Amino acid sequence: MPAGYIRLQSDTYSGFALLRSNLASHGDADMAKSVAYGKQIQIYRLAKAAAPTPTDFTDAFDTMFDSTIPL
Repeated sequence: MPAGYIRLQSDTYSGFALLRSNLASHGDADMAKSVAYGKQIQIYRLAKAAAPTPTDFTDAFDTMFDSTIPL
């Protein structure tokens, strides 16, 4: 594993990550800062490390979804 990488093994051929920021305030500047920080995360196959495809970010703000973990 190359230095600086965090390996996350997936049991499927697709994956996703859910990020949550703890903000100093709910002001526009802190919100923009947390979004910019989160968009630094990149998810791609290690085989594509030399030329990774861009990570697709979907903003789920105000979107209802079922986060129940299936048994």
